[in-house]
Amino acid sequence: MQKPSSKFNIAKPIGHGQVVVQPDGSDLGGQLLSNIATLSSDKTIANIPLAQLRHKAKAELLAKALDYTAGHIQNISIDKPMIVTGHQCQFWHCGIIAKYITGALLAKAEAGCFINLVLDHDLVGQVQLRWPQMSDAQMKMHHIPLNQIDPDLPAQLQTISSGQIKDFVSAIDSQIDPDMAQWPQLGAQILAAGARAGTISDFFALLNRSIAAANSIHWLDLPVSAMTESESFALFTAEMLVNADTAWQRYNDAIKFGKQNQSNHHLVPELISIEDKLEMPFWIIDNNRRHRLFLRQQDNIIQLGTLSQNMYSICRVNSKSTAAIARELLASNIQIRPRALTLTAFARLFLADQFIHGIGGAYYDLLTDHFIENYYGIKPPGFVCVSATMQLFADKYQNGADALSLYRQARHHCRDFNYNPQRYRDLTVFNPIIHELLSQRQAAIELNDQLKSQQASSSTRSLQFQRIKELNRQLTALLPDIKAKLQAASDQASQNAAAMAIANDREYFFGLFNPAQLGLLEAKIRELL
Repeated sequence: MQKPSSKFNIAKPIGHGQVVVQPDGSDLGGQLLSNIATLSSDKTIANIPLAQLRHKAKAELLAKALDYTAGHIQNISIDKPMIVTGHQCQFWHCGIIAKYITGALLAKAEAGCFINLVLDHDLVGQVQLRWPQMSDAQMKMHHIPLNQIDPDLPAQLQTISSGQIKDFVSAIDSQIDPDMAQWPQLGAQILAAGARAGTISDFFALLNRSIAAANSIHWLDLPVSAMTESESFALFTAEMLVNADTAWQRYNDAIKFGKQNQSNHHLVPELISIEDKLEMPFWIIDNNRRHRLFLRQQDNIIQLGTLSQNMYSICRVNSKSTAAIARELLASNIQIRPRALTLTAFARLFLADQFIHGIGGAYYDLLTDHFIENYYGIKPPGFVCVSATMQLFADKYQNGADALSLYRQARHHCRDFNYNPQRYRDLTVFNPIIHELLSQRQAAIELNDQLKSQQASSSTRSLQFQRIKELNRQLTALLPDIKAKLQAASDQASQNAAAMAIANDREYFFGLFNPAQLGLLEAKIRELL
């Protein structure tokens, strides 16, 4: 099993069945206890003890999760550990479902509760199912998009119909190979989810949860849109709005920290300040579009809105408590949603006893750690990083690395032939013209070396280099069969490498994998816990 060597160097697992868990499974129990102790301290937010805030948030958000996740058992105690993760509304690959297998196992071990944050405030983007398939004797990537989707809508606002899903399944049916044995069951699961869902976020929540449940992996779903309608999130937001200048500065400090320590990774942008408007680390949904949230204070009145549109007055800062402002936020119907850092800051401080990230989330949450510690003065609770790689056809196509190596070698030979044609000629055949050109080439190389040792001018050496280049050109022109053979080998190696890359892609939907394959992934994860 591959394990990352440091917190800032979490390597994506490459080979089939490889799993990353950080910290090590032997440390997870201690981290959970440490988190519970940290989050039970006498630290306060908005002058309210954190333990009191968490007790209320857990009760409030668990009720919302149970309400949304129909048919789930109801006897869950908020006094037991809560394991939390989250992801976008999409077809999850096995690296993502690995988080959910881990969360379900940890929750079961602790007799706790496992909650998934449905990121229905994220933009829909492109929705398509991808799969590998042999076509015309070549491995090709097939994909069918879900039509009538606005990629710029938040997922909670993108409506879908059962007819739309039926057309989607029919389009896949018309192209998918019968050898894709899991498809009939998956197609039925997609249709079932489409018949019940009204939005794309509901569809993916139902689909991913039902496939996982069929493989004995269970969790509760909590949409971020429902989370933000809670008193707990309103208080979390109001506290930052009241302390906007400090929150703005500490957030940007965290981003700068990330730039210094994670230069090779995508980072979120710093918040901006334009005239009397201060960008806050939240989104606002206005006119069915997601915008950056800006705050302005005029005459001690908080105003919220987008950068280019009207600002909405909320309340007077100097006359009301943070709790009162939170109540006004809820009553205002202004749709505020968290950004990435504020989402996990809220989840880790108010709800989770253990939060599980993938590799991308783990990197950006190091910034969240910095923000939590410097804004709230609270030691950040630890989180878990989990990822995995599963290859859909690992039993058939296991030589992806070899195919890539052969392609690189063949491509090198094609290039090397232009510079060193003498290495590739048939030594059993004597050609006086080639023999003479090779003699001239060798003499030109020796003269070039002599000029170099004498530190001749660059113009003189350049002329000699051009002489060698011209002799190489003449030689390769006399060896067309060898050039064609090398190019054909390179083309074939390129096709083989491309086919292996398609076959071994790690991002195919986990619903395309059969129960035995997902069982293998669960077994690999169990080994590390």
